[in-house]
Amino acid sequence: MRWLAMPDARLDKRLRHLVEQLAKGVGRSIPWACQDWAAAKAAYRFFSNDRVREEQILAGHFLATRERIPCGEELFLVVHDTTEFSYKREDMAAVGLVSKGSVRKDAHGRLVYFTT
Repeated sequence: MRWLAMPDARLDKRLRHLVEQLAKGVGRSIPWACQDWAAAKAAYRFFSNDRVREEQILAGHFLATRERIPCGEELFLVVHDTTEFSYKREDMAAVGLVSKGSVRKDAHGRLVYFTT
């Protein structure tokens, strides 16, 4: 994998580890992909670091995309799906359950779920 070097070797190592974690959990949120609170907190700390820039993280993706596109005068389309879903309702129960995962147990030992 290629990307711009981070300003610090530790940040570069952390980015590589984070990319591996997120790749194993494609489509999952950071807490689910990182699998524990310490790793999720480290990921959020990494992304909020003032020395980490978006272009550094995405440089490898942009380079790989550029290499896959043929050189020349040919026209090609870049299709982008801008679909968004909004589940906001006055009556939240009317939305129904899209997916759920347990987070903890309540005082009576029953699982407490979050919904997405």
